[in-house]
Amino acid sequence: MLIRKRIALIVALLAILTTPVLAAHRQDTLGGGLGTFILDSTATQNGSVWSYDYVLTYVSTVEGGVAHVFVVGNPNNCQYSNATSTGGFTNPSWPTPALEWLNGSLSVGNSATFHYESAYAPDIVPVNALVVNSGTYAVGYTLGMGTVVPEPGCLAGLGTLVGLSGFYFRRGRKK
Repeated sequence: MLIRKRIALIVALLAILTTPVLAAHRQDTLGGGLGTFILDSTATQNGSVWSYDYVLTYVSTVEGGVAHVFVVGNPNNCQYSNATSTGGFTNPSWPTPALEWLNGSLSVGNSATFHYESAYAPDIVPVNALVVNSGTYAVGYTLGMGTVVPEPGCLAGLGTLVGLSGFYFRRGRKK
């Protein structure tokens, strides 16, 4: 009986440790010569695809600038798809060492949204909001693509453990 409880505890702990994170949220403040921005970022997993969503809000300005570029770091040059945005920004194209939404017009008190999808799980990456012509910017960090593609083998291993524990439970009852 004690062995069954130990096996059940081990299986439960393994289930907790091998279950992938299905969503992550982060709120950051970007600051610099352009002013202050609040960036809400969310990464949500649906099957093998991670959806990255950003809401960039221009809170205050230092010199009255308008943000024309929004840049999310992609230091590992990971592939992404289905990039979209609002606020007049044009969508990025791959490959590039960063996702750069260009030609937007985001002024104080307004927000713009940005979206893309990737097979890569979230990590913390650098982010910028820029005014291209004057070189003024605001910087910070946010959720972005890391180097890890979630491995389906983790869940297969968990299924094997659950199956084996069921086999041992049934075997113990027959004795």
